[in-house]
Amino acid sequence: MTITPLDPADTDRRFAEIVDEVTRRGFLGASIGAATLVGASGCGADGDTTSGSSGTWSFTDDLGHTITLPHRPTRIASMWDSITASLWAAGVRDIVATQLAPTQAHVLSGSHVATSGMAKVKNGDTPEVRIEELAKANPDLILDSADADGTLSSASTNSRIAQIAPIVAFNESTGDVETQIRRSERFAAALGIAGADDAGRAQYRSAFERLQRVTAAKPTLRVAFCWGYDDGLYIYPPNDFSVWIPTLRSAGVNFMPAKPTAGPDSGGFHVVAWERALDLPVDLLLEKGGPWPIDNPGWRNMPAVRAGQAYDTDDWGAAGWDAYSYANYATLLDRTAEVIGRSRPGVGPR
Repeated sequence: MTITPLDPADTDRRFAEIVDEVTRRGFLGASIGAATLVGASGCGADGDTTSGSSGTWSFTDDLGHTITLPHRPTRIASMWDSITASLWAAGVRDIVATQLAPTQAHVLSGSHVATSGMAKVKNGDTPEVRIEELAKANPDLILDSADADGTLSSASTNSRIAQIAPIVAFNESTGDVETQIRRSERFAAALGIAGADDAGRAQYRSAFERLQRVTAAKPTLRVAFCWGYDDGLYIYPPNDFSVWIPTLRSAGVNFMPAKPTAGPDSGGFHVVAWERALDLPVDLLLEKGGPWPIDNPGWRNMPAVRAGQAYDTDDWGAAGWDAYSYANYATLLDRTAEVIGRSRPGVGPR
């Protein structure tokens, strides 16, 4: 059997046909034709409005851009499951499409997101966008994650995304979990969804203060988030990863210093070959995002592992570290305080 490669022009034609079909039904034409993107000097609630007497709706995103639509959006596409989970916790339900990544399934299920009927807009866990599915979902607003330099994580890889609907940027590269939650609540308020999660925030603050007390009692305990692969241990550099690490650092968690390994294959991680892992100055290992248990002699021989001070954090909270809600992070901080409380400083090399 001969397989004929797909002509990219065929994909372009099919995308154009879908956009034209939806536009003729009267949906995309209104969204794209009437949407306005205005550069703003900063972001904040001052730029957010629900539909008023003029019928327009606007929101100032994390890049300082104000998006204005002729009406309140009712069909929202989220390019990332972490954004979807955070908005769901804030009460937003008009989400018609999301990433639906297999490795992020717990982020959505643990956040009780009703994904039935949502379009899948990514191919597995890759950044590749299923552009035809996104177009057929017919969103009037698209939410994308912005990198630290302001680059849109998904839209920068495919210019056709911006042809479907206006894009709002959520910056998940800076700030702690409260920063993410406040932004999601601000977006929900702009949609007319009232009420912050005061009870959840009180629960979170209680867990945060408990963690502060525990870390203050063990200031020399050295901690690292990591995951393992065949070629070595991948450590999250504490100055280069967002949300959960800044949250824990602000509560006093003492992270082992680590910088991203040079080269395109490191993925921004500090990569240590297994034969050198024994020399890492770390007392407590917290695994996130990889297979568990880590099946490698280099891992099993690490002092922290031999001391029983290595934990799989992916099962600590039903939704994991990438679901930004007060209730979820209260659980995660409580578990962090628990394992730090039972861990001994100085088990790793100095």
